[in-house]
Formats: sequence, C-alpha cells, structure tokens
Amino acid sequence: MKKELSKFEKLLLQKGDVELVVTYAKEHYNQMNYMFRHYVIMFLEQATRDEIAENVLKKLQEEQEVLSSKITEFNTSKRLSQICERENINTVGDLTLYSRLDLAMLRSCGRKTIREVEDLLESLNLSLQQPTPHTADSW
Repeated sequence: MKKELSKFEKLLLQKGDVELVVTYAKEHYNQMNYMFRHYVIMFLEQATRDEIAENVLKKLQEEQEVLSSKITEFNTSKRLSQICERENINTVGDLTLYSRLDLAMLRSCGRKTIREVEDLLESLNLSLQQPTPHTADSW
C-alpha cells in the first residue's frame, strides 16, 4: 500500500533539488525509525508487564493452594494432629497465624511439636508468625 505524496514532497521532486529531497527523506526516516523503536519498546514493556502479572497471579494461586491445604493431608505426628483438631487448626494457613509462643501456650504442645510445625512450614516455604513486641505504649 503506497502512501500518496504530499504537496511538499511533489514540489521537492519537481524542483529537482536532490540534496533537499535526501535531507527530507533522512528526517522522515529518522522520525519513522524513532516511532517504530518507540512502539516496539512500548509493546515489549506491555508484554513484560503482562508476563509479570501472569507470573505473580500464578504464584499467588499456588500459595493459596498451599495455604488452604488441610493439615490432615500431611504426615504429622498423632500429637500434632490432636492439637490441631482440638484447637480447630484445619489448614496450613491457620497454622501460619500462630507464633512459637502461641503454640507453646497450647496444651500438649512442646518443643518437639513446635519443631515439627516449623519443619512442616519450612518444607512449604512458609513460617510461623513473628511475635509482636509488647511495650507499655501499646497497652
């Protein structure tokens, strides 16, 4: 599809000023080249953003699947299973809401059971809540 020449372009060609025609062509070539590069960069940036967004969404969905996994799906000790059942801790996500101190305060939950919980969460790239420091100002 050929573009029709503008009046200025026709005038340049009629006058026969080759140097002027070459200068004009170079300017438009550079301008078109710049615009082309600009649009390619914009396209690539958008594609990258879409890809990043897709990867983030995929990662969040995977994390959600892990967090919603039932504790009973994992090979845990009978003691940990009983503690979770008694305390209504049903999912991995529920378990991540506890700190070491919170777990230590539960009946029958000692060092070995806390270590078992930490190992389980570590195998899923998760961890227990970090305890929040209580100060006199926060009361």
